[in-house]
Amino acid sequence: MQELYELINEQVAREARRAQARWNNLLPSDDIEQEIWLFLMENPSAQRYLLEGNQAEIAKALMTRADIICSRERLSYDHFSGNFHYTTDEVRDLLEDFTQDRVDLDASMVDLDLAMADLEGEDSEYYFILHEAYVAGVEPEHRKSKTRAVDKLTTIMNRKRSQRELDRHEGPGTKPKIVMEDY
Repeated sequence: MQELYELINEQVAREARRAQARWNNLLPSDDIEQEIWLFLMENPSAQRYLLEGNQAEIAKALMTRADIICSRERLSYDHFSGNFHYTTDEVRDLLEDFTQDRVDLDASMVDLDLAMADLEGEDSEYYFILHEAYVAGVEPEHRKSKTRAVDKLTTIMNRKRSQRELDRHEGPGTKPKIVMEDY
């Protein structure tokens, strides 16, 4: 590891600074640099790749890793702040885990439950298609109808997530103001 450090230390610092600029100061370059080194320490195959690579390959690999670090940070922030939007692929993955008897408090599963309940009221045919496909394991006759049902569910889930964020009753600014009366 010492040999790798001596070989690419300056490049890691440079790529971290560039990523900070590319990602509009999302993370300080020191944090990005630290995450790159942590990744390298945990991945011997990445160490070998960088030791054996030419300058262009090393620069490209470090830039890619720095962008991955920043991308993950932005995604985490979006989840935290409520700016996150589900994709149809994410909804399909959630539906794969969907069962009637689970006890799960994960926010995405809450959104899925709320959206499924709304879908049942708004479009019972799509609800039935998804229920049959993902709970009962019976594929619909027309594959396109399943795709449309997932699209509709995704739209509802994003609406539910946004509404849930607006309806939050805790956090900064949500506590009632306490006024001290004159004694």
